[in-house]
Amino acid sequence: MNMKNIKKTFAFSLAVMSLFSTSVFADTININTHSKQPSSYSIDSKAISGTTSFTANGKNYTNHTGCAKLVAGVTGATTITCKSGSVDSGIMGAHANLYNTNGTVVKTTGWKYNTNKTSGFTATTGSTTSKGTYYTKGTTKAYNGSGYKTVGAKQSPIATMKSLDIEISNEELKERQYLYETKNMISALGVGDIEGYVSLDDLYSEDSQPNTPEEAVAYMNKIAKSNEKYKSIPLYDKDGETIIGEYHIDL
Repeated sequence: MNMKNIKKTFAFSLAVMSLFSTSVFADTININTHSKQPSSYSIDSKAISGTTSFTANGKNYTNHTGCAKLVAGVTGATTITCKSGSVDSGIMGAHANLYNTNGTVVKTTGWKYNTNKTSGFTATTGSTTSKGTYYTKGTTKAYNGSGYKTVGAKQSPIATMKSLDIEISNEELKERQYLYETKNMISALGVGDIEGYVSLDDLYSEDSQPNTPEEAVAYMNKIAKSNEKYKSIPLYDKDGETIIGEYHIDL
């Protein structure tokens, strides 16, 4: 199922469900008021989510997300594993978003696909050195014989870069919820640390995305041969229309 259609169909129910459980979809909003992470919070340097199991084209898969504190900073990752053994090139894909704990996406890696025969594949975001606590949300794809099956991964536990208290006002939470439900947008930290909003349709754009394993390999080879390191998407003001900057998706 197309990721864009999934989010548009379930936008309201996902936002409500996020109050009670971890969603299996890529991006939803927690609308609890006065969300706060205490500065004394600590966790192991690597945090991995539970797995989600699914099947595609007769093969069994699992996926999960992770958040790791490395020398270069905190990074997020989404992993897909074929439990039925190795699969050919272009069969598996993954996408990852790294968030800080006020629900703002700070790093994104675009869709990536395996280019070698393997049983596991991981897409990793760039790293951030800004102090705070972070988590990862991700989505995976597996070729089902006539296209790609898209399955969200569970949110990772939190990894702490440095201590930082974060509190979100009721006004800002209502603003975020409104933009999510009416314009399919989420909070993002753009280039130059400008705070704004990005469209989930832009973040998960299917433009030029492959429909077959052969196209997936060609897509990855084209990126590897190009000098492009990222794709820019618009960063919007709280009105959801005025462009105030840009957000980079790593290629």
